[in-house]
Order: sequence, then C-alpha cells, then structure tokens
Amino acid sequence: GSALEKPLEHIEGAAKRAANLTRQLLAFARRRPGKREVSDLNVLLRSTLSMLQPLLGEDVTLELVLPGTACCVRVDSGQIEQVIMNLLVNSRDAMPRGGSISVNLAPILPDESRPANQSLSPGEYFCVSVCDSGLGMTSEVLERVFEPFYTTKEVGQGTGLGLATCYGIVQAHGGAIEAESEPGRGSTFRFYLPCAEEAAEEVRGPAASVSGAPSTGTILVAEDEPMLLPLAVTLLRRLGYTVLEARDGVEALQVAAAHEGSIDLLVTDVIMPRMGGCELGAELRRARVGTPVLFATGYSDEASLDTGPYPEGMGLIRKPFSASALAAKVEEMLGRQL
Repeated sequence: GSALEKPLEHIEGAAKRAANLTRQLLAFARRRPGKREVSDLNVLLRSTLSMLQPLLGEDVTLELVLPGTACCVRVDSGQIEQVIMNLLVNSRDAMPRGGSISVNLAPILPDESRPANQSLSPGEYFCVSVCDSGLGMTSEVLERVFEPFYTTKEVGQGTGLGLATCYGIVQAHGGAIEAESEPGRGSTFRFYLPCAEEAAEEVRGPAASVSGAPSTGTILVAEDEPMLLPLAVTLLRRLGYTVLEARDGVEALQVAAAHEGSIDLLVTDVIMPRMGGCELGAELRRARVGTPVLFATGYSDEASLDTGPYPEGMGLIRKPFSASALAAKVEEMLGRQL
C-alpha cells in the first residue's frame, strides 16, 4: 500500500532487464552453456510460461500443449528458459493488437523431419515450437532473423540480440533452431534439443527462505564495486554475521592480518584491481588453512577463474544475485541447513 511500491517495481524491472541484456551479450559472445543438468522440458515450459503469461497482456491468448511423458534434456535450464522467453516476447511484439500464441512440445524420432538448413547429429530430439498469429515476416526478413543486431523494431524497442542469442544457446546445446513465416499469417519458431539418457533430476522450485535463527560467524567480503560492497555487507550483517570489508584483494589480506579472531568465510569478487579474487583466495587459504571461499562473478565463463573444478571449501555465486540467494549460498558454504 505504500506510495513507493510502484516506483520500486519499476526500478526492479529495469534492473532485471539490464541483467538479462548482459546475459544475452555474454551468451552470444561465448556461445557456451554454463552448468548443465538433466531437466524435464515439461517443467521448464510450465514454469516459464506461468511467469511470463501476465506480461504478455490480456489481449494475448497463450496455449501450452505437452506430451504425457517426461522430456528429459541435459541443459543449462536458465539459458533454455531465456530461449523460451525471447521467443514468446518476439511473438507478443508481432501482435500489436493482440492474438494467440501456441507452445507445443513433442519428441522427434531419428527418421522424422529435421531442420532443412542445419545439420543435427543422429539420435532422438525434442522439438519446442512457438506459433503466433502475428504480422508475419517477409522472406527477406526471414533470411536475416537470427543475425545479431538485426531488428525490424523501432529504435529503443529492440536490440537485435534476442533471436541471435536463441540461435547461439541452442547451437551450443547440440541442437538447432528454425523459423517459418509469411506476411499476415503469423510465425512459427522451432528449436530442437537432444534427448538425455538419464532421468530428470528434481527441478528446484523457488529459492528457500532463509532460516529464522540468527546466523553466527565472521565473513570477509572483498568487492571493488562501490554499490555492491555496502549492499552485501548490510545483507550479511542483518542476518547476524560479523562482517569485515575490503575494496580489493590487497586490502582484504591486510584486514585479515589485522583481525585476531577467526574468519569463517571469504566472499570475493573475481575481477578486482591490484589483486583479484582467485589470488586472494589462494593467499588467504595459505595464511588461514581451510577458510572456505565463495567467488562472486558476472562472467558466464567459469574457466576465467582458472580454478578448474572447485576444490572442497570453494564455491561460486552468479551476479546479479538476490538477498535470499546470497544468504542461502553463505549458509551452504558454512555447512548449515536452511
């Protein structure tokens, strides 16, 4: 009921759009998925459409058609959700006066038809199709629809990265994507993902709430971004932790050396001036053996950390992260149950 509610919602929405655009740029540039897990496309589609349906507008009818069996794929679920979101938003924008969108999921056997313009390895695939009743596209637009920075939208209404990002993500997952359209007859986008042999792992729901009991322990936070450092420090102190803060790796080592008590966890940015997070983590673990380290990074390429698989006592959280995500990860690193 506060007068600040709507302005805060606009601020949050702008921040999420900025974060999403950054993810699109990184995904397109690297064309490499992050952590892959076996997921059921039925669950991914239901959850993504449930989230997006209110944003499509009351004049858009959304239909979801799913098979009666699990459709397991090994994917970075966040990136596949991004593909689904981009296709739905693209369809919505093609229907300025409203219309209908149909999303279908179906298995594709080896002897069935495949995308004519892209080669797929032999095997079974799942096909997700997004069909709309929008304005459609000419053959000239259709030929360039997956090109980066190509857009038919007015300035300020599109970046030309949405469909190019879809193309890069699907290709990196060993799949393919295609489009069909005619002016005045709507558009259909289909993307194909290879089946996973394993059964789907349990898909996680919303992030668990933080435990009600006050947390204890001392955490050293190293972050060079002036906005993020006080935010992280404030969040952790509200949870009950004692927090030491530093603006880069060199200062963090000085703070640690001057602190007489224990340091239960280091939360550090990866890229910082003078000394980055990887070197800081190694130096602190030499001085204080066994100190767990939580890396925070906005980069999509984990190889940039130069750590390979994370050893015991080390972990990663992606920026931007929510307060609940940071709290949950910290408790996980400290071996506490939510």
